[in-house]
Amino acid sequence: MLPLNQLPLPRHEHPLHEVSIGWVP
Repeated sequence: MLPLNQLPLPRHEHPLHEVSIGWVP
């Protein structure tokens, strides 16, 4: 799993990533 600053796509592109990392911009 990439760090938040290395995610190339916005949160709506990878909802699973948002859940996994807890990424809430």
